[in-house]
Amino acid sequence: MDNNFKKRFYKYKKELETNNYLRIDECKNGYTYRIHARNANFGIYNENTNAFIIRRLKFGYIYTFEEIHWDRSDVFGTVKPFEEKEKSPFEINAKTVIGYLNETLENLILEYLKYFESKYERELEKL
Repeated sequence: MDNNFKKRFYKYKKELETNNYLRIDECKNGYTYRIHARNANFGIYNENTNAFIIRRLKFGYIYTFEEIHWDRSDVFGTVKPFEEKEKSPFEINAKTVIGYLNETLENLILEYLKYFESKYERELEKL
């Protein structure tokens, strides 16, 4: 096992086990956060679903997906937000339903989150 993998694994484990994260009532609708999640490092908070919109890659397909805030469910909560980054350029409301977004909006969200990942890539390596 290489050192880089070990470093990422221990960071992942540490964030998974901590209780020092932003609670649901501290998250702002439509803002982008650095998160600990199964499938992403950044997500846009959707207060209507208490979940984060993420850019997910699975079986070679990239799409928007929602992962649920840790506080919302003992069973399905998979996201712990750690840091508010910025207000996203998207209006997130009750009509923002993942799986039913128009293609243009979905592509814009995917590009924004991809940009965010690359913008903060070095910062993530330091954690």
